[in-house]
Amino acid sequence: MVHVRVKRKVKAKATKALAEMGLSVSDVIRVLLTYVAKTSELPFPFLVPNAKTAAAVKEARQGGLPSFDSMSDFIADLNAED
Repeated sequence: MVHVRVKRKVKAKATKALAEMGLSVSDVIRVLLTYVAKTSELPFPFLVPNAKTAAAVKEARQGGLPSFDSMSDFIADLNAED
């Protein structure tokens, strides 16, 4: 038996999407774990960010990046000379 902690909204959305495919959450977990056991790989790319990307993500999460009120403001900032 496997227990997984996941937010209720995520589980509800995944359960609904999987049901539309004729699958249950348990079906998908079973298929995933069987695949990993046989191949020692994930069935999808799982990229670990390098140090520069990790630092940028951390900065963004801490609110250290600019935000814009409109797409035109964003584009103007991109095109601005530093």
